[in-house]
Formats: sequence, structure tokens, C-alpha cells
Amino acid sequence: MHSGSTNAFTEHEKTTYFFDMNVKEFPFALKMFSRMFANPLFDKTLMNKEINAVSSENDKNLNSESWRQNELIKLLSNEEHPFHHFSTGNKETLGGLGMEELHKRLVRFYNKYYVPKAMKLAVLSTYLIFKFR
Repeated sequence: MHSGSTNAFTEHEKTTYFFDMNVKEFPFALKMFSRMFANPLFDKTLMNKEINAVSSENDKNLNSESWRQNELIKLLSNEEHPFHHFSTGNKETLGGLGMEELHKRLVRFYNKYYVPKAMKLAVLSTYLIFKFR
């Protein structure tokens, strides 16, 4: 409705969430976007959709030479280090837990890692310039 989009990507040490949209609606959009972190829904009815999205991305990566090289490096790394572990999921690894258990683990992960001291916010907008013209 306001010419916007949102997405995210995860790297070894961070996940980046972002959005863009029509500058006139920036304050509303920023407030709405921030609610995703302050009060996430964790809607159990949408979990299968997300599992399918993660699994699809994992399937796409299987043919990526750089992804396979990275997985080989991880395999050769110290087994005690978190870097060693598999870093994506698929329908079997995520769906195999059962929705209730997966939901519990998701909430536990959120409560442990989605805390203010672990997060950073960067804003790039022409909103103030636009507003005072």
C-alpha cells in the first residue's frame, strides 16, 4: 500500500532485518517494524510457512560452491566451537521437533538473544528533510 518491502538475512554472527517504503509513512512504518522485536507474535499457524521458506533457502544453497566450501571449513573446525555446527535448517530438522517443541525453543531463543544489549539500530531516511520542505 505504501510501496514498501521487508526482508532479513542471517550471517555467522548476526541477523539483519530491514525495510524500505514511501518516505511519507516512515514514522508509522518504523513504529510497526519495531513492534516485531518488542512484541513478536510467534504465531504457531505461520510456523510451517517459515519452515518451508528456510528449507527452500537451504535447498538453494546446496548447489552453491561457496556455501559448500564454507560447510567444509566448518566441518574441519573445532567440534566444540559453535561455528562447527550446521547453520541452516530444512523441513526434517525443523519440522521433526514438532510444532509445540519448536515454538518453545523459538521463544526461549528470543528471550535469550533478542535483548537490547545485543541489538543495534541503524536508520537511513530522508524523512526529516522531506517533512520540512
